[in-house]
Amino acid sequence: MATERDVSRSLRALADFLDEHPDVPVSDVEAAPYITGTDEEERAEVDRLAAILGSSVEDAGSHYRVRRDFGAGVVYRAVAITAAHMAEYEEFQRKYRESQEA
Repeated sequence: MATERDVSRSLRALADFLDEHPDVPVSDVEAAPYITGTDEEERAEVDRLAAILGSSVEDAGSHYRVRRDFGAGVVYRAVAITAAHMAEYEEFQRKYRESQEA
């Protein structure tokens, strides 16, 4: 797994490459860490990141998230999804797969 420094260095290399090759198409860039733990631990991590980012948390019930736009399609975001919601989603996916196998 890449370290924060590795990712930062790679993003700078990408920026340099794009500056040197303006004819190359590009899409949005999003950094989104995978947050794990209990619901409470995940929410605490989103709160911690929100403080660092200087951004407000959005609480949508099953999704607790923060994002910071750095302009021109570059975003950092973090999301905590409740265990109950994930269980519902996984059950939906299981049923869907079963329906496709029938």
